[in-house]
Amino acid sequence: MLVDTSVALAYLTGGEAISDLAIELFDRCLATGRNAGMLSMITVTELLVRPFRAGSAAVSTVEGFLRHFGDLRLAPIDYATAARSARIRAVAGFSAPDALIVATAVLGGIDRGDERRLLAGARREGASGSGGLRAPGSSSRLTPATAHPCHG
Repeated sequence: MLVDTSVALAYLTGGEAISDLAIELFDRCLATGRNAGMLSMITVTELLVRPFRAGSAAVSTVEGFLRHFGDLRLAPIDYATAARSARIRAVAGFSAPDALIVATAVLGGIDRGDERRLLAGARREGASGSGGLRAPGSSSRLTPATAHPCHG
């Protein structure tokens, strides 16, 4: 499953509205190996901004998380991802970061439907960092009453 930037930040900071769900996702699903996770390099970039402002200790903490946390893969941005992202931007008008994250999901094979369904769901959400946990295979947000972030 591709983990959105806002979810990873909520896990690391612990002070966001979705932090409890993010902690459940990371600690119960990814850290245990129950599910494999993926982060886009856009997410990696965003996760490192605050630590670089805060100092080397904060950078070391986030880098340790990125390099060693459970079954979490960092998806590179290669030519195929860049080209798919450009296509998404041309067709759907997404920002470059959002298009790169969608392209990472599609090419990473973690989208449970086709690219059109993923794009349609992102368009409904405004495609600008909608920032919610998504139920696998769904465009609906998870709430504490409906949250079951692990699957499989």
